[in-house]
Amino acid sequence: MSKKFARQTVVVWPLSVLILLFWVFPIRAQTGTGTLMGVATDSSGGMLPGVSVVIRNEATNTARTATTNDSGIYRVPVLQPGSYEVEAKLAGFKTLVNFGVVLTI
Repeated sequence: MSKKFARQTVVVWPLSVLILLFWVFPIRAQTGTGTLMGVATDSSGGMLPGVSVVIRNEATNTARTATTNDSGIYRVPVLQPGSYEVEAKLAGFKTLVNFGVVLTI
């Protein structure tokens, strides 16, 4: 085997594997989903960690849950556009429900 042929094989083979990986695992540049985010606070504006948040699609009735972090922030990604009901619960506090929260892309 000549040195020239061996060098070409070394260069071409990794490139072929890289191309194959992109072919097998396509990368999507855009998706048709969005994220709902919010902050849970008490009446004095203090952050509320540990709040259970349920996001329910009003058209399909599918639900996703999240819990607020130490800063009172929740985040629910990969949601389809539409109208949502957002329910927040924490022991010792009144349950809050917001209807008609619209997610657009």
